[in-house]
Amino acid sequence: MKQFFKFMFASMTGFLLVLIIFFFITMGMIMSLATLTKKEVVIVPKNTVLHLIFNQEIPDRSSNNPFENFNFSTMKSNESPGLNDILEGIRKAKTDENIKGIYLDLSTVPAGIATIDEIRNALLDFKSSGKFIISYGEDYSQKAYYLATVADKIYLNPTGLINLRGVNGQIMFFKGLLEKLDVNVQIIRHGKFKSAVEPFMYDKMSEANKLQTLKYITSIWDHWLDGISSGRKISKNDLNAIADELKVRTAEDAVKYKLADKLMYKDEILANCADCLA
Repeated sequence: MKQFFKFMFASMTGFLLVLIIFFFITMGMIMSLATLTKKEVVIVPKNTVLHLIFNQEIPDRSSNNPFENFNFSTMKSNESPGLNDILEGIRKAKTDENIKGIYLDLSTVPAGIATIDEIRNALLDFKSSGKFIISYGEDYSQKAYYLATVADKIYLNPTGLINLRGVNGQIMFFKGLLEKLDVNVQIIRHGKFKSAVEPFMYDKMSEANKLQTLKYITSIWDHWLDGISSGRKISKNDLNAIADELKVRTAEDAVKYKLADKLMYKDEILANCADCLA
């Protein structure tokens, strides 16, 4: 009987210890989440320059679920701002008297074309307030450079490069693989431009698919050229020549062909930001 009570009290003690540990872990999580969900009051000092850097994927809208991006190993949130947050921040900066301008810190922008266009349009609206925008990049990808051309001045690292070479499209075909696997695909379609199933039917693009792909790729490139040409005061013909002939092979070439204004290191930009437009 003594052994029975001994084991019973030992089990109860162990159970209580587990409950206590679980209680403290739960309280820690609740306190961490309460800190994350608490809205921080930001006081912007005078003569502030808003620093925008896009080094994470940009979702259309940030999640309201505190657990979605919570890292339980570090007890911290990995949440990145959504497009709605970025646009709202730029709109507020436009009317904030304490913000003098915007500093774009760009190299790559891990976002789609439509997202970049939304941000670029918001920055154009910001410029209507008379405030400045400057841009700096170690290397500008094509999408990053398109966004950068909204700036009054574009600065490039002396060892960097601007990638401007046009837009292309690629399609992977599975017909040969399916034949080797002896897989028979049943397809029902009507019309020449129903090309979604072509990878399972052909081993190359149909003429109709080539035509429609070329149309939308050309429209994207023309749209980018319009924006770059307007921002940099370079004709579309000259921009096409730069892309077709790969004229920009060094940072010096970027300045030579007026894609960038000056070669500077990042610490020089941060030290002289007030004089960047001089």
